[in-house]
Amino acid sequence: MAAPPSIMSSRIAALRQTIADGNSGALDAFWREIAVLGTPLIEPIADDSGHWLVTFLWRGDAETTHVDVIAGVLGGGFAAPYPLSRLADSDLWYRTDKAAADVRNTYLLAPNTPAGATLVERMASWRADPYNP
Repeated sequence: MAAPPSIMSSRIAALRQTIADGNSGALDAFWREIAVLGTPLIEPIADDSGHWLVTFLWRGDAETTHVDVIAGVLGGGFAAPYPLSRLADSDLWYRTDKAAADVRNTYLLAPNTPAGATLVERMASWRADPYNP
């Protein structure tokens, strides 16, 4: 299993621990909450009012092998894909990054983009975030 990312959302860290402690319903409760709150998750950073932690989420299925976030695709050209990490053996894929508090950006999520794909093939896998209103 891959190491967790160097920047960790406190929400994801708490969920990871709750699942490790044996709470089998925690993940379903998390997804119910996300359906109401929406995504990405935005969290303050202690002692840093100029930045937030921004966490992108994807709810995978049995066929999901990897997920990328494609950020800044409108008006700024095509950005490189940034991989999401999987939380244990769950359906939760996530990536947390530090962002300026005043930043506004666009993003898409790309599950299962074929390795070595052309730009057109990669674009076919891009999806709007279903939890972002």
